[in-house]
Amino acid sequence: MTESNHAGKAPEHYRYENRLIWTEKRRAVVRADKLTPIVVAPPEEFGGEEGLWNPEQLLVASASSCLLSTFAAIAERAHLPFTGFECRAVGHLTRAPDGKFAITRIELFPVVDVADEELAEK
Repeated sequence: MTESNHAGKAPEHYRYENRLIWTEKRRAVVRADKLTPIVVAPPEEFGGEEGLWNPEQLLVASASSCLLSTFAAIAERAHLPFTGFECRAVGHLTRAPDGKFAITRIELFPVVDVADEELAEK
């Protein structure tokens, strides 16, 4: 994105692309230009490996990351300085009557630290 996009009206469409490359068993690597690769596998409950990111965790993490991005933009526009932001996120994977699983709910529990307690209500 160029600096001129920030000064005027933002584009109405953005494109985010990545490539998933199978490596072995149920493991793969997700790559995108200029980003650190991520090794992914199914959750352990579905035959994945301990210690690797899985699609469910990434989806839940994307929700909390989006919340932070939105909050930071609003705080900046409102001139609300904050000194910390932490968000616990919980995704619920539920089996539907047809036997298929889906993320049915993502709960976000943000905690924001502000520099001035008088601004906390803002």
